[in-house]
Amino acid sequence: LNFNELLRNNKAVVIDVRETGEQPLLTEFDHIQLPLSQLKDNIPDIENETVILFCQSGKRSREAARILSASFGSAKKIYSLKGGIIHWKQQQHG
Repeated sequence: LNFNELLRNNKAVVIDVRETGEQPLLTEFDHIQLPLSQLKDNIPDIENETVILFCQSGKRSREAARILSASFGSAKKIYSLKGGIIHWKQQQHG
């Protein structure tokens, strides 16, 4: 699935699981900051059916996806941005 398409259809909540202050800061799309370190003990109440997680390289977001999938089961579609936000940024600028 294409991250940009998921962003455009606006049905997904996007969660940044990086620690506060990690660069690059993002202004391209709305998202929630919820560091992986906090997510483990504090599963958020997510209304959206689709959840997209991202981090720098994709490793922490995969872990976060695993945690949320275990919590929500098949009630939600949970995605991790492959290659992370660094890779996504590079793609946007050709």
